[in-house]
Amino acid sequence: MLCYAPGLTGLEKRIKDLIKKVIGKVNQYDHSSANRFNELLLTTYRNKLPVFDLARYESTFPDGSRCMVKKGNQLNYELVPAYTTDGGHLNEQGQRILGEKFLLFLAWLAEESR
Repeated sequence: MLCYAPGLTGLEKRIKDLIKKVIGKVNQYDHSSANRFNELLLTTYRNKLPVFDLARYESTFPDGSRCMVKKGNQLNYELVPAYTTDGGHLNEQGQRILGEKFLLFLAWLAEESR
C-alpha cells in the first residue's frame, strides 16, 4: 500500500484566501490543519507502510532547507514559491523536482520488494 501526504499551498494562495475572507467568502484551506494531518499520517504509517511525503518535498528548497510560515507559536510548512506560479499548483520546475522525487521513491520501493 502506498500513502502520501497532502500537498501544500504557498503565499499567493494565502493572500487570495485573505482577500476572500475580507469580502466574506469562506476560506477552505488551513495550513495548520494540513500540517497536522500530514504529521498524523506520517506518525501513523511510519515503520508500517512506505510513505511518499509529498508535503515534505513540496516544502523543501533545492538546498535542503524548508519553506515555513509561523502562525502564532506554530511553524507550518508551505509550498516553495519557486515551485508554483499561482500558489496552489506546481509549475514546470516544481513538477520536475517532485516527479524526480517520486520516481526515486518508486525505485526504492521496487528494490525493497525484492
